[in-house]
Amino acid sequence: MNKIKLNYDVQRQEIDGFGASGFGYSSKNIRRHKYCDDIMTLLFDRKKGAGLSILRNGIGDSAVGWGDDLNGPEGTIEPQDGVWDWSVNDTQIWLMQEAKKYGCDLFYSVPWSPPAWMKDNDSCSKGHLKKDMYRKFAEYLAEYVIGYKEHFGIDIYAISPQNEPESAPSYSSCVYTPEELCELVRDHIGPVFKERGVTAKLIVGEAANYDFDMMEKVAENEEAMQYVDMFSAHGYWRDPPIKFEKAHSLGKKVWQSEYCAIQGRESGITDGVKWARIIHEHMVTAESSAFFYWYLANQYYHNDEPLIHINVEDNTFVVNKRLWTFANFSRFIRPGFVRVDMENIESELKITTRPDPEVVLPPRHTIKEMFRKAAPAVYVSAYKNPQSDELVIVAVNDTQENVEIDIDLSGVENADFAVFRTSNDEDLQELHRISAKDGFLHIVLRPESVTTYTNQRDWK
Repeated sequence: MNKIKLNYDVQRQEIDGFGASGFGYSSKNIRRHKYCDDIMTLLFDRKKGAGLSILRNGIGDSAVGWGDDLNGPEGTIEPQDGVWDWSVNDTQIWLMQEAKKYGCDLFYSVPWSPPAWMKDNDSCSKGHLKKDMYRKFAEYLAEYVIGYKEHFGIDIYAISPQNEPESAPSYSSCVYTPEELCELVRDHIGPVFKERGVTAKLIVGEAANYDFDMMEKVAENEEAMQYVDMFSAHGYWRDPPIKFEKAHSLGKKVWQSEYCAIQGRESGITDGVKWARIIHEHMVTAESSAFFYWYLANQYYHNDEPLIHINVEDNTFVVNKRLWTFANFSRFIRPGFVRVDMENIESELKITTRPDPEVVLPPRHTIKEMFRKAAPAVYVSAYKNPQSDELVIVAVNDTQENVEIDIDLSGVENADFAVFRTSNDEDLQELHRISAKDGFLHIVLRPESVTTYTNQRDWK
């Protein structure tokens, strides 16, 4: 028999939400699609779609020399020193305003590069921010936050200084050393935001790999840390993820802010379950407070960068299973929920409710593949609303067999649950209701499936 105990009063990290990005023409391709409304519903609606709660946006830079009509650079709000243009990024602004209608109002913005005139190579690709432009760039970011509220009624919840600051690809990018990043935050962005009353949370990180080497200098600097609210990193080449212990010891949240499969093309349930396992491990092992996929939707069919593949030429789109297994988390675990501890009591097979001590992360330079070949297992995590009795349990069955589990729900007053399942032939389908008996909730998991159990009153 398989038994799990829910430690209802043992709270872990607070959850800020689940999201994806509309940058790189993703928003443009959604907006110009014939079935734009249907795509937006699938992404943001809490009854019919994933109910995404955070939207990640790019702060434009007007780069030239890369991109095409399907993916390319966005314009900058300051094309010349002291010249402001609020007409750029119109489709990302449209996307934020539309997302608000569905209840998604947490907006996280990141530059891929400062404007070219601030950089030492006069280009939005590669290069460094000029030292004498550090304060100017800090004012630029402050003006972005203030201007979006003034011109568009959009509150920017959080902002980061740079996407993947250690990388120098041919598209929009800018390189920082850890020392430069610390100086920028400590001596310029933090003080300027304070002077101008910018309340957007400051996030430091966005490294391409899910490690925190770039952030150590900031985390160790007390003066810089008075301005930093959170840390973030991208999930690439780190499966399973690691926990940024320093950030947690300082009481700072950590976000996984971008992840996708860059190569290959999969859209079925095996891929969907893989991503559910990855989300589980970021929640349980890394104790992330947010999880972001990369694109919301885009037109490239040769890889798995989006949640939804769209084609604006023939007005078709493909809803990948990963959207629905993502939704098993995002629709129900809302901003402000906290993860609740679980533990195995008795197991006939491998059931993971806490960080798996059997999985050892190899040294970064030895990692050959982005995703590990995880052994078949079951992954179960739980989340509650600390302001009410709402409880959400997500169970991922990555085996080829039915799995039965009894969950000890001692301490849970409302033990009547709606059941939602994603499998090979189900897309977050609402099933029967179940209730605990003698303090135990008996669940049956289909092979290759993700199942959510919620006592939220919205689904009664």
